[in-house]
Amino acid sequence: MASNHTPEYGLNQWSLEDSVVMEEFNTDNRNIEQALLALKAALPKFQTGSYVGTGTCGESNPKSLTFSFLPKLVLIMQGASAASNMGIMTCMQGVPAAMVSYDWPNTTDFKPYIVPLTWAGNTLSWQGIDASRNYNQEGLTYYYMAIG
Repeated sequence: MASNHTPEYGLNQWSLEDSVVMEEFNTDNRNIEQALLALKAALPKFQTGSYVGTGTCGESNPKSLTFSFLPKLVLIMQGASAASNMGIMTCMQGVPAAMVSYDWPNTTDFKPYIVPLTWAGNTLSWQGIDASRNYNQEGLTYYYMAIG
Protein backbone atom coordinates (compact mmCIF):
# COMPACT_ATOMS: atom_id res chain seq x y z
CA MET A 1 0.00 0.00 0.00
CA ALA A 2 1.10 3.56 -0.67
CA SER A 3 2.71 5.24 2.31
CA ASN A 4 2.22 8.81 1.05
CA HIS A 5 -0.42 10.86 -0.77
CA THR A 6 -0.34 14.09 -2.75
CA PRO A 7 -1.43 17.08 -0.63
CA GLU A 8 -4.04 18.49 -3.01
CA TYR A 9 -5.90 15.46 -4.37
CA GLY A 10 -4.78 12.64 -2.11
CA LEU A 11 -3.33 10.58 -4.97
CA ASN A 12 -1.19 7.65 -3.95
CA GLN A 13 2.59 8.08 -3.71
CA TRP A 14 4.65 4.92 -3.25
CA SER A 15 8.04 4.47 -1.62
CA LEU A 16 10.38 1.64 -2.64
CA GLU A 17 9.37 -0.32 0.47
CA ASP A 18 5.61 -0.09 -0.30
CA SER A 19 3.73 -2.94 -1.90
CA VAL A 20 1.80 -1.97 -5.03
CA VAL A 21 -1.96 -2.55 -4.82
CA MET A 22 -3.95 -2.39 -8.05
CA GLU A 23 -7.03 -0.87 -6.33
CA GLU A 24 -4.95 2.18 -5.39
CA PHE A 25 -4.24 2.80 -9.09
CA ASN A 26 -7.91 2.33 -9.92
CA THR A 27 -8.97 4.74 -7.17
CA ASP A 28 -6.48 7.34 -8.40
CA ASN A 29 -7.72 6.97 -11.96
CA ARG A 30 -11.37 7.44 -10.84
CA ASN A 31 -10.40 10.55 -8.86
CA ILE A 32 -8.47 12.00 -11.81
CA GLU A 33 -11.38 11.33 -14.18
CA GLN A 34 -13.87 13.00 -11.81
CA ALA A 35 -11.61 16.06 -11.51
CA LEU A 36 -11.24 16.27 -15.32
CA LEU A 37 -15.00 15.96 -15.83
CA ALA A 38 -15.62 18.74 -13.30
CA LEU A 39 -13.08 20.93 -15.09
CA LYS A 40 -14.67 20.19 -18.48
CA ALA A 41 -18.14 21.07 -17.15
CA ALA A 42 -16.84 24.41 -15.83
CA LEU A 43 -15.34 25.50 -19.17
CA PRO A 44 -17.41 27.85 -21.35
CA LYS A 45 -18.96 26.35 -24.47
CA PHE A 46 -18.75 28.00 -27.90
CA GLN A 47 -20.53 27.33 -31.16
CA THR A 48 -20.22 29.24 -34.40
CA GLY A 49 -21.92 28.95 -37.75
CA SER A 50 -23.65 30.76 -40.55
CA TYR A 51 -26.86 30.71 -42.56
CA VAL A 52 -28.15 32.37 -45.71
CA GLY A 53 -31.32 34.46 -45.39
CA THR A 54 -34.50 33.33 -47.13
CA GLY A 55 -36.40 36.63 -47.03
CA THR A 56 -39.21 35.41 -44.77
CA CYS A 57 -40.42 37.19 -41.65
CA GLY A 58 -43.35 37.67 -39.33
CA GLU A 59 -45.26 35.53 -36.88
CA SER A 60 -45.85 32.68 -39.33
CA ASN A 61 -42.18 32.61 -40.42
CA PRO A 62 -39.96 32.79 -37.34
CA LYS A 63 -36.22 32.33 -37.77
CA SER A 64 -34.49 29.88 -35.44
CA LEU A 65 -31.11 28.42 -34.54
CA THR A 66 -30.54 25.21 -32.58
CA PHE A 67 -27.35 24.77 -30.56
CA SER A 68 -25.59 21.75 -29.06
CA PHE A 69 -25.93 23.38 -25.59
CA LEU A 70 -28.08 26.05 -23.93
CA PRO A 71 -26.33 29.36 -24.74
CA LYS A 72 -26.25 32.29 -22.36
CA LEU A 73 -25.44 34.72 -25.16
CA VAL A 74 -25.88 34.58 -28.94
CA LEU A 75 -24.45 37.18 -31.31
CA ILE A 76 -25.55 37.25 -34.93
CA MET A 77 -23.76 39.46 -37.42
CA GLN A 78 -25.12 40.12 -40.86
CA GLY A 79 -22.73 40.30 -43.76
CA ALA A 80 -22.52 43.57 -45.65
CA SER A 81 -24.39 44.02 -48.90
CA ALA A 82 -25.12 46.97 -51.17
CA ALA A 83 -28.58 47.29 -49.61
CA SER A 84 -27.62 46.77 -45.98
CA ASN A 85 -25.31 48.16 -43.35
CA MET A 86 -23.64 45.68 -41.04
CA GLY A 87 -25.34 44.91 -37.79
CA ILE A 88 -25.26 42.72 -34.70
CA MET A 89 -28.19 41.06 -33.02
CA THR A 90 -27.64 40.26 -29.35
CA CYS A 91 -29.72 37.50 -27.75
CA MET A 92 -29.49 36.61 -24.07
CA GLN A 93 -30.91 33.41 -22.68
CA GLY A 94 -33.63 34.17 -20.17
CA VAL A 95 -34.46 37.58 -21.71
CA PRO A 96 -37.59 36.88 -23.80
CA ALA A 97 -37.99 40.19 -25.63
CA ALA A 98 -34.71 42.03 -25.60
CA MET A 99 -32.93 41.22 -28.81
CA VAL A 100 -31.50 44.40 -30.23
CA SER A 101 -29.81 44.89 -33.58
CA TYR A 102 -27.81 47.90 -34.66
CA ASP A 103 -26.93 49.20 -38.10
CA TRP A 104 -23.48 50.68 -38.51
CA PRO A 105 -21.21 52.34 -39.59
CA ASN A 106 -23.90 54.74 -40.79
CA THR A 107 -24.44 56.46 -37.42
CA THR A 108 -26.93 58.92 -38.91
CA ASP A 109 -29.20 55.93 -39.60
CA PHE A 110 -28.65 54.22 -36.23
CA LYS A 111 -31.69 51.98 -35.66
CA PRO A 112 -32.07 49.76 -32.59
CA TYR A 113 -34.80 47.15 -33.00
CA ILE A 114 -36.47 45.14 -30.28
CA VAL A 115 -37.52 41.71 -31.52
CA PRO A 116 -39.30 39.05 -29.43
CA LEU A 117 -37.24 35.97 -28.56
CA THR A 118 -38.43 32.48 -27.75
CA TRP A 119 -36.22 29.87 -26.12
CA ALA A 120 -37.26 26.21 -26.33
CA GLY A 121 -34.53 24.01 -24.93
CA ASN A 122 -31.41 24.73 -27.00
CA THR A 123 -33.36 26.45 -29.78
CA LEU A 124 -33.59 30.23 -30.13
CA SER A 125 -36.40 31.61 -32.31
CA TRP A 126 -37.31 35.17 -33.25
CA GLN A 127 -39.62 37.05 -35.59
CA GLY A 128 -39.06 40.50 -36.97
CA ILE A 129 -41.60 42.67 -38.73
CA ASP A 130 -39.60 42.64 -41.97
CA ALA A 131 -36.82 40.43 -43.38
CA SER A 132 -34.00 42.82 -42.45
CA ARG A 133 -35.20 43.13 -38.86
CA ASN A 134 -35.67 39.36 -38.80
CA TYR A 135 -32.00 38.90 -39.71
CA ASN A 136 -33.21 36.93 -42.69
CA GLN A 137 -32.74 39.08 -45.81
CA GLU A 138 -32.83 36.90 -48.89
CA GLY A 139 -29.38 35.85 -50.10
CA LEU A 140 -27.51 37.63 -47.29
CA THR A 141 -25.13 35.52 -45.18
CA TYR A 142 -25.40 35.78 -41.39
CA TYR A 143 -22.74 34.58 -38.96
CA TYR A 144 -23.44 33.61 -35.38
CA MET A 145 -21.56 32.78 -32.20
CA ALA A 146 -23.09 31.22 -29.11
CA ILE A 147 -21.48 31.21 -25.67
CA GLY A 148 -22.70 29.00 -22.87
